Amino acid sequence: MQRPRDDQRSPPALELRGVHKRYREGDVERDVLRGIDLTLQPGETVALLGPSGSGKSTILHVAGGVDRPSSGSVRLAGQDLARLSEAARARLRRRQVGFVFQAFHLVPTLSAAENVALPLELDGRLDAAGRARVAELLARVGLGDRASARPDHLSGGEQQRVAIARALVHSPTLLLADEPTGNLDEDTAEVVIDLLTGLACEAGVATLVATHSAHFARRCDRALRLDHGLVRDATGAAPSGAPA
Repeated sequence: MQRPRDDQRSPPALELRGVHKRYREGDVERDVLRGIDLTLQPGETVALLGPSGSGKSTILHVAGGVDRPSSGSVRLAGQDLARLSEAARARLRRRQVGFVFQAFHLVPTLSAAENVALPLELDGRLDAAGRARVAELLARVGLGDRASARPDHLSGGEQQRVAIARALVHSPTLLLADEPTGNLDEDTAEVVIDLLTGLACEAGVATLVATHSAHFARRCDRALRLDHGLVRDATGAAPSGAPA
């Protein structure tokens, strides 16, 4: 996708500035994130690489307003999360963030269509237009004929496609994906990568993907690596716009 010139860009979808995250383990405090600087533009897909335990999921949780940073600032859809109450943060997250997980996390008692509709229902927006949006997205991910199927009647790849539709149904500003192809075989993973990157880019949704897959990273606009609590680009340099 052709990117607009800097002077034509919309405000960033996500900005992390000097973000630290510390956890206490007994009498010891452990720094998981140490001064993260990261900016995502609308429609941009960024891969976040790093070994297990490096803090990739922590960045996603902080970026999505699930966890508060120990210090530093997080701006999502132009709003400073530190200035919001818990209720306002939850409302912003519900409306502006979509999540895709390795383990799918579909509600087992709901059909595919009901799972996709869940973000709209929770936000009181499941009207006729919302139901049409659900049907449209299920068709886009190739599951228009499986709308009434429950998760236990769907393959792993089909479940992840439902999860992608659910993450995008409410037209979020930011999509966060945590190892979305980790439970899938190579061919199915390729389908999921195509859908995730294609639909998000088409909708202008900024996407941050935590992954172990170098192939997935190559399909993204940028690839960053988390190293000892700091974000670097995949070559080891400081990412563009961030201090070295």
